[in-house]
Amino acid sequence: MRPKVHHYLYHHFPWQFFMAVIFMLSSISQQNMPGFVEKFSDKFLHFVVFGILAVLIWHSIKNSRINYLHQKAAAAAIIFTSVYGIIDELHQILVPGRICSTMDWLADTLGALFFVVIINYFWRKKTDRNKIYSNGGQKEPVTSRDVK
Repeated sequence: MRPKVHHYLYHHFPWQFFMAVIFMLSSISQQNMPGFVEKFSDKFLHFVVFGILAVLIWHSIKNSRINYLHQKAAAAAIIFTSVYGIIDELHQILVPGRICSTMDWLADTLGALFFVVIINYFWRKKTDRNKIYSNGGQKEPVTSRDVK
């Protein structure tokens, strides 16, 4: 497989596919919803599903070829997911048996915030540890003035 195709399929396709799945599921009338959905709280499902979407978007931005976005990946993923939550809720107005709910949107946004904060925390911890090990156990990068 060509490197660009592999890069796209691994880093960028997952969140786009996941958004399509969310759109498809929110197009189903409430009475035709799969049985397992009824076992969970509606808000909990919104929280988890949009949290996963935000992590997939965060991962995509972190691995994009646009370097200046890497520092803003967490904020961009949360904002993008929140906006998609609004679009999803507005879309549900058109679906029979579904309603637009600001509480669902709030659960979407809080899920995105929670999941991205957690993943970003562990990612930073991992990269900080890698910097320490790559510098021979020193916390600061070695410079020419440190060497005598």
